[in-house]
Amino acid sequence: MNDSREVEDQDLIKQLQAINQEDTTIQADNSDQKVFLGPESADEIDVLNLPPRSQVHDEENARLKWKVSYAFVRFFVIIFILIVVLVLTFNYWGEHFFPSSSPSEQPRNLVGDQVLVVNDSAILSEEVSRQLQLAPNEDSRTLRGRYYLTGEDDSLNSIIDRFYKSDSALLPLLLEINKLEVTADSQLEKNLRLFLPNLSE
Repeated sequence: MNDSREVEDQDLIKQLQAINQEDTTIQADNSDQKVFLGPESADEIDVLNLPPRSQVHDEENARLKWKVSYAFVRFFVIIFILIVVLVLTFNYWGEHFFPSSSPSEQPRNLVGDQVLVVNDSAILSEEVSRQLQLAPNEDSRTLRGRYYLTGEDDSLNSIIDRFYKSDSALLPLLLEINKLEVTADSQLEKNLRLFLPNLSE
């Protein structure tokens, strides 16, 4: 039994020697190649000298973090799109909200201006009858109509447009009745009294 034990012991010793020989050859090969295993392998970490966990986590929380909600991002995207659309369409709506400052382009009758609205019946007289002889060979005829006092910038055409709705055949009749020697577009003097006959007759 002793012999068998000695044989086993010798076998074990041989195996250990073979393993040790392999380790020395591996170490000799590794000495030729420099292997970088990281900072932990170069400097051993002293586990007892580490900072407490709360201090490490406080340093991470001390960094500025931007927490932006999805609704907040959507709001700014919509505002940006709205600004782009307003800038691109300014030519269409800009003159309406921001009128030009030159006086020739400004519309009249702005807020604060006084505007006098006059009804046509207020500037015409009551209906009257008038005896007129239109041609020298004709008998005098009775025409019913109203008198009108001309205002600024009145012409026979503007009066015909206003009271007779553009009946151009009436122009020679008005010239004859009122004994006027003017053209249709010439400006009449202010407060000139004109007889305007009714068309129904």
